[in-house]
Amino acid sequence: MNAITNSLVALLLAAAVPAADGFLGDPVAVLAKGVVSKCEASVVDAQGREGKALRLRVTTLPESGWMAHAYVYGLEQDLHVGDTVEVSCWVRLIEGPEGAIKVDLSQGERPYAPIVSSFITPVAAWKQHTLKGTVSSDLTGAKTRFGLCVGYRQQTVEVAGIVVRKVAAP
Repeated sequence: MNAITNSLVALLLAAAVPAADGFLGDPVAVLAKGVVSKCEASVVDAQGREGKALRLRVTTLPESGWMAHAYVYGLEQDLHVGDTVEVSCWVRLIEGPEGAIKVDLSQGERPYAPIVSSFITPVAAWKQHTLKGTVSSDLTGAKTRFGLCVGYRQQTVEVAGIVVRKVAAP
């Protein structure tokens, strides 16, 4: 495990915010199995918020925006057709004229069935983003992938307080 992965594991464990019934687990808490690609990643104090933040910096745009990312595989619970899942995180733009992040929760292998796949636009002040999606096919927790794709702009962003939870079952 490299230094970035060790730091991300520590950040994600610190950022976990348990929710009531249906808490799937902070996906970054299992980042030991995660992947950071084509961006710089570090753990920083979340100035203006309590705790730590994951800082992602893109200085050279990749061929496709999704190629610069931080992904983590594996949630604590399985997901079933019709489940409603909520992804919540706090985000801010540190550098760059305009930010863009794609938040992705999906099956971690082909056909990559998306549950949540939405762009958010970070601004200079911390802002909480909450996204919801519906599961279209049964997924084991181990095969679920959470990702932050940041290669759409030359930017530095910070993300904190990431929570993924099941909010309703069919």
